[in-house]
Amino acid sequence: MLATVAAVLSALRPGAGPWWVFAAVAILLLLIARSLLASRPWALAVSFVLLASQVVGVVGTTLQFAYGIDAGKAGELRALGLDRRLGVSVNLAFSLAAVVVLGTTFLRAKNP
Repeated sequence: MLATVAAVLSALRPGAGPWWVFAAVAILLLLIARSLLASRPWALAVSFVLLASQVVGVVGTTLQFAYGIDAGKAGELRALGLDRRLGVSVNLAFSLAAVVVLGTTFLRAKNP
């Protein structure tokens, strides 16, 4: 969802970056989601890696709030027309949700 919104915003705002990169990420994530619904093992492995990496995302985003948002990240968000704090907050929320999904999956796998 974030990749799709970023693709649309960057397509509408000149200088906001290459919209096609965000669009490619959105399409790849959609393909992974469809493969998960079809119970493809490779999609489960990729999803595990992507969800587990969000633990690092939570730590990094939290550090940005504690020590200041990186100027490069703030510039990217500003180019997309977003407030830097809002953008980082949304990123943190999605990363936290991913970590909760990962934790819930582990708990269910441990206690079927």
